[in-house]
Amino acid sequence: MSFDPQIPQPNDFLSDSQAEILNNFQSLDTIFGINHYEFSSAINSGKHSVIQMPENLPPATGSDEGALYTAVGLNPGETNLWFRAENSGGGGGFEYQLTHVDSTHTAEFATNTTYETVPVNFNGGWTFLPGGLILQYGLATISNFGGDNVVPFPFPFPTAVFSVVNTGVTSANSTNTTLIKAVANASFTIRNTASSSVSAMYWIAIGK
Repeated sequence: MSFDPQIPQPNDFLSDSQAEILNNFQSLDTIFGINHYEFSSAINSGKHSVIQMPENLPPATGSDEGALYTAVGLNPGETNLWFRAENSGGGGGFEYQLTHVDSTHTAEFATNTTYETVPVNFNGGWTFLPGGLILQYGLATISNFGGDNVVPFPFPFPTAVFSVVNTGVTSANSTNTTLIKAVANASFTIRNTASSSVSAMYWIAIGK
């Protein structure tokens, strides 16, 4: 069954094209039923069931309109959801990436760490902030007291690290501090200033 846009012809009698017209109506109901509820559905007629959008180039937008579409994301190059503002994103042609699909690091996405249970999970996790930023977080143990401790990110930032914030954890009165000594895309280095009174550190990093 396929839709025939040439039916009916100008000189056709209804009896000439009745079968083809019926086929076209049936085809429309079937085609519209892809990712929608069919016109003939008893409930939810005409509503979306799911939305599928093939990858596309950034669409042109006019005044007072925006466009939602899928395209290859930035690092890694996998299909993602994007938004383009009016007038084709303004003078800079801005596009806003709304999702960050990374199939190689799905296991760590929005992972809930289990710091208070046994076994403790110190791996941390990550999430995506619309616009392109990636936020990663975790709890790191401090094993080299008074020295350097390297903390790996759940996954390397594809482009750059913009900020790392840390908070030391201690059960004793302490003036010790944990300082960020170096930052790279795959890890950062902290220094515990003195003794073993600070044994762990919560951290958050933002990059892209």
